[in-house]
Amino acid sequence: MLICAYMNMKFIDSLAKLKALGDQSRLRVYCLILKSPGLCVCELSDILEIKQYNVSRCLKELKNAGLVLERREGRWISYEPVYPESDFHKLLNRALESIEEEVLAPDLPRFLERVSLRKDGKCVLGMNIWQDIKTTKEDENNV
Repeated sequence: MLICAYMNMKFIDSLAKLKALGDQSRLRVYCLILKSPGLCVCELSDILEIKQYNVSRCLKELKNAGLVLERREGRWISYEPVYPESDFHKLLNRALESIEEEVLAPDLPRFLERVSLRKDGKCVLGMNIWQDIKTTKEDENNV
C-alpha cells in the first residue's frame, strides 16, 4: 500500500509538471529560465512581450509545479529552475533543451538585447526604463 501511494505521488508530481508546461506562455517562460537562470519578471515580460501580470501568473504555476524557485535580492526577485531530483524531471528538462531554439526563436533577439543591459548578471532597469530605451532606439531608427 505504501509503495502504491509513493508511486501515485510521483505520478501526480510528473502530471503537475506536464500541466504547467501545457500552456505556450508558461513553456516559453520556463525555457527562458532554463536558458538564463536569474531572470526577473520585468525581463521576462520585455523579452516575451507579455504583460507583467501574465508573466507573474505563469511563474506562479511553474513554481507550484515545482519547476522554478524564486530568489529575492533587495527589491528584485529572480527565478531559477529547480534542480531536478526525479528522472522524469531530468528527462523533461533535456527534452525542453532540445526544442528550446524552436520555442524561443521569435524571442531570441529581444532576449539577447535585454540580457545585454544587465549589470553583474542582474537586472537593474525595471520595466519602465526599458520601455523608454526601446522607444528612443525606435525613434533613432526612424530618423
